[in-house]
Amino acid sequence: MFLINSEGDPMPPPQITDMQCALQIAGVDCNLYQVLTLVNNDKHAFAYWRDWDHSPPPQHRVSEDVISFLDTYLK
Repeated sequence: MFLINSEGDPMPPPQITDMQCALQIAGVDCNLYQVLTLVNNDKHAFAYWRDWDHSPPPQHRVSEDVISFLDTYLK
């Protein structure tokens, strides 16, 4: 599982922490999930995947992080 949020994400901030706590309480090995918080950003979801509609590119593209994570655990 790969959990991604940003500092100014419209998703409620405790949600990602709650998920981490739930995984720990359930005994899920911390090597089986990853958490990434994008600093100085305020968007959500695919806003960080790639450039959309010729808008300014995101400071950090999560597509490379996600593909690397999936390659590690699904190959």
